[in-house]
Amino acid sequence: MINFRYHLVSIIAVFLSLAVGITVGIAAVNGSVLSGLRTQVDGLRAAGAAQQHDIQALQRRVSHDNQFTAAVASRLVAGKLAGRTVIMIATDAVPPQTADAVQQTLTRSGARLTGRIQLLPGFTDPKRAAELTAYATSDVLPAGFQLPETDDASLLGAALLGYVLVGRDGGRHKPAPKDTATVLTGLASLQLVRTTGEAAAAEVAVLLTAGRPDGPRLRAVTDLAAALDRDGKGAVVAGDLAAAGPGGALSAVRADQSLAAEVSTVDNMDTAAGQVATVYALREQAGGGAGQYGVAVNAEAALPAG
Repeated sequence: MINFRYHLVSIIAVFLSLAVGITVGIAAVNGSVLSGLRTQVDGLRAAGAAQQHDIQALQRRVSHDNQFTAAVASRLVAGKLAGRTVIMIATDAVPPQTADAVQQTLTRSGARLTGRIQLLPGFTDPKRAAELTAYATSDVLPAGFQLPETDDASLLGAALLGYVLVGRDGGRHKPAPKDTATVLTGLASLQLVRTTGEAAAAEVAVLLTAGRPDGPRLRAVTDLAAALDRDGKGAVVAGDLAAAGPGGALSAVRADQSLAAEVSTVDNMDTAAGQVATVYALREQAGGGAGQYGVAVNAEAALPAG
């Protein structure tokens, strides 16, 4: 007769067998899983190494292209703006070395730079709007300046700067040099602009910008670009890739169909290629054309044809 002890031993033996089987099975499965994971990791490491190699190759290519363009830039721009007068304006976000490089390229193109103006943070600061409005509507403004019918500081400041830097009516009427000097001195005394040397009205303007300013500051830049283009013979807004992205001045110009039809933009001004494109875009503007140039997805081409 089978007693209870025999049943107990049998049950324990069954559970031990199951435990041993599960342990062995898990070990086998884990070995397979670990082997598969190792294979995947090895594959990812190899893919990462290949991508790193491709990135380094692309970086070397970009560096080579920049060096090549810089080496031939003088030949590419020589004479393109001969006989043209250009005024250069830069926001405070533009690195000085970038503005210097653009200026050098303009000089090599044969352009006569009539001045270099830097917009200080106060010019685009909504907290300084009352001061800018008070100055733009004062009785010391030059004869011939037509004040827009608005109390919007951004539009008033843009109209005033546009007049003294490029004139009015498409550049057909120019301010006297003393009037330009008086207005710029007044704005400088308010710490709204800074002028390098003397400045005089020019035919075309290039406005340099960078990064993504906040809403009011962004609008101040686009309002000024529109005024410079309307009042003179044309304007180019040149910036970096960030300025061509969401929240950037170049993006704002390109997204506005009416403004993009009149104002040209260049989104790689911090490279030799972009500086060459800026010269070509200014020449196109002087001839009545406009376009959006650079390497960003919202650019039309690398530079104007011809």
